[in-house]
Amino acid sequence: MGQPWDIVNLDKKDLWPGRDPICNKLGEWFWSREVITLVDLLTERVEAQYRGWSAGNKKEDKATNLARSKSKLLKLPPELICAVFSKLQYIVDVINLCLTHDYLGEVGEPVLEVRIRQMAAFWAGDHIMCFGAYAADDDFPPQVMPYVLQALPPPAPEPVETGDTARPCIVENGEASEAANDEGPKLDDEHDDSSAEKEVHEGDIDGGTDGEHDDSDTSQEVHEGGSAKYTPPPTEFYHFCRQNYSRGFEYFDVDDTLIAAYGRIALTKSEKQRLDNLLWHGVRNLVKMPPYRSRVLCNITKGVYVRADAVDDLAIRVSKTVKLGPGLTITLGQAMLSMICWSSDYSCALRCDSERLARGPWTGDAFRVTTFDRWNPKEDTRAWRDASDEVVQWLEELWKTSVIGEGDV
Repeated sequence: MGQPWDIVNLDKKDLWPGRDPICNKLGEWFWSREVITLVDLLTERVEAQYRGWSAGNKKEDKATNLARSKSKLLKLPPELICAVFSKLQYIVDVINLCLTHDYLGEVGEPVLEVRIRQMAAFWAGDHIMCFGAYAADDDFPPQVMPYVLQALPPPAPEPVETGDTARPCIVENGEASEAANDEGPKLDDEHDDSSAEKEVHEGDIDGGTDGEHDDSDTSQEVHEGGSAKYTPPPTEFYHFCRQNYSRGFEYFDVDDTLIAAYGRIALTKSEKQRLDNLLWHGVRNLVKMPPYRSRVLCNITKGVYVRADAVDDLAIRVSKTVKLGPGLTITLGQAMLSMICWSSDYSCALRCDSERLARGPWTGDAFRVTTFDRWNPKEDTRAWRDASDEVVQWLEELWKTSVIGEGDV
């Protein structure tokens, strides 16, 4: 079946929503266009001023409509209505309530603006990694281990074997001691058959006995050469994340999600006017993405950044020989993904230097995406380094070996 991979936000305990659950192997979605949504979740939006909900409507019309309304909800003071808005979990529910009346739209407008601004760049500044199902729990980078230890309970202490009874091991002041045996004192003249049997088995493994020995009786399977069978370390953290972390968090995309959803609903003329005032004059300004080539992927942990224009130049070069499409793209998302993969097993369904890919040096680091218009690395209080050339070189090597089939692996 191969090793499944997933992208996780360690701080928000979210799984990346862009991956198709059917496509588990890394090679099945590494070059997919959907990977760019990973960058969108980190991208700070263009500064914009929110335009009022009721643009173009007359004040007297609202007052008249409110006075004529028999709704008890509209009779509540604005503070209580705001409390109702704040309890709504999904932004679509906030919009739906705003659409029911101009007055509710005005009262819910500040709540809606805050929610939209929060959802833009939802993952900015968080620690991100892409890890495989075979990543051992004790084999993560130092910056990831605190999250693993927080998620997984410590193992229970193993009982201490003392003769024919097993008593639990109690740790006192850093030293292990045996608990008292409530079943009575141990007789010194009792013979421990299990110990003798253990000694005989050990002798068989070492080749120290001449008698025949049935391997099925041993508690540990033996390979040729006398070595014990390898038992892989536990990989519980991956499965813990898949079972407990959310993939269904609300990723807000006006063009592809919200507008398309409301486009399938038959609205009245007044409802359509309210929706137009909200989406086209308000929301779109708040979630407007900066131009792609102007974006900069910043590794906050290590103080390095990658320019989107450098990655885009690579995409332009390779497009002259290979036709790019939805399932075959080179974006800033692939550049980031190539540096944050981690697993103890190097199987990734890509023909490449899988060991280098599966031990990404940026695994678990904190990221954000901005532009040079908003941020100047030379004026920052910390020193920043442009890592675009080395990341693009590694990304081009991945492309040549896994897609074109050039180079040695």
